[in-house]
Amino acid sequence: MKTKKLALACITTITTLLTSTTTAQAQQPATPSAQAHIANSNANTIDEWTRDLHLGDTCPNNVTVYIPPSGSSTLLSNPLIPHFGGVHQQVTMNDYPTNIVLTLPYNALWTTGLITYNESRNSGIQSANKALNAIHSQCPGARIHLYGYSEGGDVGAHVVESISRGRGPIPKRVLGSAVFQGNPVRSTVGTHSAGSAQEGRGLFTPAKYGDQAEKVMEVCGVMDVVCNTSNIAPNLYYLYEDYISNSAPLRGKFSLREAIRRATPEIVLRSGVEVPRSVVGWIVHSTQYYTLSRDARDAGENFIQAHFA
Repeated sequence: MKTKKLALACITTITTLLTSTTTAQAQQPATPSAQAHIANSNANTIDEWTRDLHLGDTCPNNVTVYIPPSGSSTLLSNPLIPHFGGVHQQVTMNDYPTNIVLTLPYNALWTTGLITYNESRNSGIQSANKALNAIHSQCPGARIHLYGYSEGGDVGAHVVESISRGRGPIPKRVLGSAVFQGNPVRSTVGTHSAGSAQEGRGLFTPAKYGDQAEKVMEVCGVMDVVCNTSNIAPNLYYLYEDYISNSAPLRGKFSLREAIRRATPEIVLRSGVEVPRSVVGWIVHSTQYYTLSRDARDAGENFIQAHFA
């Protein structure tokens, strides 16, 4: 009975930590350069704004697509209004005609409990594929770069995987670079790194970038539980990896009985020990790249700029 109670406590802790990271989307005014060179900036859906980019007449040399984290983007989000984490990229990297920054709209609201994480991530992948294809169609000479944070890193990593296999929305030669910050599918195979984390894996199975790995930089702090899970709280998360990614509690998509069945006394005890580190790890994940570890974020931006056309 004690084991089951502790298992329930651990599961509740995981759910609370995951849903507590929802953040509001900042209403940051679009930069003049982006407003001047992207038609119909009020278009809200992914189909509308990609159809109405009209970059063909005033093509920039580079387009950087910022992919926001969980809880901070919807399919109705405006691509010229950045998530709070993307404001810095909008301010420092918008330099038409050298580069413009767009923020990807997608359904990142799995934190509401109405859709699963996998459904949310797949929405991001679909939106990214449409956006990159539209940008390349309208500006075939522009080099495209990705900057993804948290779930946005997961989305971008899957897009780069598909590009490396020749099945992506753009040819390999068009992808200039990609930076993934706090990435739950972080890969250290052939990639560049910034931040204090060394070898290790994130919440989910590491991405495989193939021959595009040299274009990728992974930004991860040593105490970030999302991108460095194996060194922070592996027992707390790996046992329930499929529950984390396939649960939508408000839709009734979660089997508590099966979760309890998996919880052996040893795993429950180890998970309980990891809870305090996990709490710190989520705080670090949500704040460090804009406070104590700004140099890691800056390294990511510099990496992209070093790959500008």
